Amino acid sequence: MQSIESRVKTRESLEKKIELKEKYRSIEEITDICGIRIITYFSDDVDKIANMIKRDFELDEINSVDKRETDDPTKFGYVSLHYIASLKADRLRLSEAHRLYTSRCV
Repeated sequence: MQSIESRVKTRESLEKKIELKEKYRSIEEITDICGIRIITYFSDDVDKIANMIKRDFELDEINSVDKRETDDPTKFGYVSLHYIASLKADRLRLSEAHRLYTSRCV
């Protein structure tokens, strides 16, 4: 693995997204309030990490996107696997998760 980065949308960024998109009825519909980027040296490692994520998180298959596959053989460059995920029920019972979900974001 090369690096792991994380981010949380700022309040201003979130408000802007809601205003511009006009498709969200509630904050629960927004899937990218926070994100984690895992960068690997080797493409084979992506599948290994993907399997760990599938094992430990609940995936939203409808909104997750695999951009590694392409129909254009001349396309070269950045490829990615985007998962929309949430904690599984058994992990929500952990004290760390409870503190996270009961804290207020301001």
